[in-house]
This record gives sequence, structure tokens and C-alpha cells, in this order.
Amino acid sequence: APRRNKTILCRQVANGTLLDKICDSARNDPDAEVREMAVATLNNLACSSTADDFVKRSGVLDILADTALLETDEGGQASHALRTLEKSIPEDDSSYSLLKPYLDKVTAAKEGSATEESA
Repeated sequence: APRRNKTILCRQVANGTLLDKICDSARNDPDAEVREMAVATLNNLACSSTADDFVKRSGVLDILADTALLETDEGGQASHALRTLEKSIPEDDSSYSLLKPYLDKVTAAKEGSATEESA
């Protein structure tokens, strides 16, 4: 979808709470397929225009990081969304400081996992 549409969805639909509702589904829905599709939706909404909307919601970052830790490959939806956010926010931007702990958590866990596999 065009960035303009993603921005509208993240900021105006459901009084700006759409990301929170998707996050709630990703974490709490009893159906694993719904949880997976919710993370895929977050990935699809992540872009430079919506990055600030994502990082201002720790719940969204929590679900992306937690899901990324469970993904078996680097091409997973949550990992991709986190990379998109990382590329979208300059390191000197205050929003980046909100995102960085989540990136570090996932990177450390993935590196630790790769080290264990090669040992």
C-alpha cells in the first residue's frame, strides 16, 4: 500500500489506535494464524512514514521483538518490520533511542543462537 494510506491507517483509523488493536491480536488471539497475520499486518504498515507511530508504542515494539526472537529465519515478518523501522529512523533522532533496545535484544539473541549452533 502507498505510504499515504499506511499513515492514514496508523493515525486516523480507530482514533489512532489501530496499531494497538493489531498488537493486541498478535499477542492474545487464541488462533495462531490470526496472531501470525497480525504480525504480517504490522510488517506491511511499517515504513518511513509510520515509523514514529510504531516506536511510540512500546507494546508494538514488544510484540515485534518477541516474535522476531521466535522466527527461525532472518526473513520473518517481525524481523523485517524491525529492520524497516531501523532504516527509517536516523540514529540521531530521539525516536531511535526508543527502538534501539529492541534491536539490541533481538541482535544479541540471534548472535547467541548462531554462536551456539556453530559450536
